[in-house]
Amino acid sequence: MSEEHRIQQVLARYARAVNRRDGATLALLFDADGTVDIAWNNSGTPEAFLTLTGRQEIADAVTNKAFPPGARGRALIHGHIVDIDGERATVEALFEEFVVLPGDASAAPRTTIEESGEYRSTLHHTAGQWKLVHHQVVLDTNPLRDQAG
Repeated sequence: MSEEHRIQQVLARYARAVNRRDGATLALLFDADGTVDIAWNNSGTPEAFLTLTGRQEIADAVTNKAFPPGARGRALIHGHIVDIDGERATVEALFEEFVVLPGDASAAPRTTIEESGEYRSTLHHTAGQWKLVHHQVVLDTNPLRDQAG
């Protein structure tokens, strides 16, 4: 398997762990001091609103992300651009997170897009594995807009 493919696999495993709300598995993809920065795209400039530092904080955030009762998420990633420079690499990819909502007596099951945007990641090759050092999530829209005012 090529190194580029191995790096793509890290993001694929990231998406699966997010889908399953499996914080323990997600944490293993990160360097011990890894960070996640979550931002929204403000006219082409990422505007950060949340930073997670270290495996435990990253794991807790994913494990505790709530959905409506009976709903589940599906994070899909595509359009990978990978650059490798020795033991360091960067990868950019597009993503959409779908939420599958269960039906009930008054509504059929349906799927909606919860979030979309870009992943911008830096990885380091250590002990035979690629680990996320920094993972930036840049959302297409401002998730805080409904909370303002």
